[in-house]
Amino acid sequence: MTALAVAVGGAIGACLRAILMSGIAATVGHRFTHGLAVVNVLGSFSFGWIIANVDPNLHPLLLTGLCGGLTTFSTFAHSAVELLRAGRFGAFVTTTALNLAGSLVAVACGAALAGH
Repeated sequence: MTALAVAVGGAIGACLRAILMSGIAATVGHRFTHGLAVVNVLGSFSFGWIIANVDPNLHPLLLTGLCGGLTTFSTFAHSAVELLRAGRFGAFVTTTALNLAGSLVAVACGAALAGH
């Protein structure tokens, strides 16, 4: 049953990521390299809030599944490498800082908002 919960949450999270990333690209253009950071920070904030505020029995669905499907470290890593290969060092530094620092701060803020 846990695997099913993770699968359902993961499918929803991955679809939500695709919708958000497409919406960001359509709104600000494909050269905006930080849409992934927006998704990762949002997912990290949600993770912090959920872990502090939601029944642990729902964690497989919401944390491993939904937040795991919404956020993506591998896509971030690929994007960062591609920015380096293209010589876009400023964009590389910015996207790395937004993804890493932004996600760490977002988890803490989500947990703090939940009173944890």
